[in-house]
Amino acid sequence: MKKMISALAVGVACALVAPAAFAGEGHGFVGAEVGQSKIKIEGESSTDTSFAIRGGYMFNDNFGVEGFYGRYYDKTLHASDSGMTGTLKPTLDGYGAGVVGKWNLTGEGRNDGLFAKGHLGVMQANAKASATLTSGGTTYTGSAKSNNTTGYVGVGLGYDFNRYVGVSLNYDYFRPKFKVADVSSNVAVNTWSLGFEYRF
Repeated sequence: MKKMISALAVGVACALVAPAAFAGEGHGFVGAEVGQSKIKIEGESSTDTSFAIRGGYMFNDNFGVEGFYGRYYDKTLHASDSGMTGTLKPTLDGYGAGVVGKWNLTGEGRNDGLFAKGHLGVMQANAKASATLTSGGTTYTGSAKSNNTTGYVGVGLGYDFNRYVGVSLNYDYFRPKFKVADVSSNVAVNTWSLGFEYRF
């Protein structure tokens, strides 16, 4: 929850501060995205439902800034191997800030019709895992976590119904590197999502 509040704070700060310097030229925005993430770790992959929230400020029709929080993986896995049974719960989320670009493809004016967009920036990715395993009548529990600052990039294609509301199909990618107990793992995260945006 603290990470979500931090990401929202970045977006809200942009929306509050930027108008003073770009009065009459831009607008604030908030949005939500729901989709599916594919997490690939050292050749092995898994998928899960993902979501993200974004907020920020467009200085003009084509350029702005954003802050976001995203949840990419949160599953409980069941293990049974060599007489050992139990559960493993890995999670992956992240928050960050970056720049946004938008280009109108059709329509009579700003925020009207089809558009293409892109964004890139810096984020902190957070990986956590907890396990409860039973073997020979004895139960073992443990947990681990790792954080990594990395870049992110994304593109989207969407449609603006009017100056306030738009929807989009989005693709996002980031590649963190996590280290637990001196063992490093390269992770690739690919996310497809449907997004809704409200502008003010």
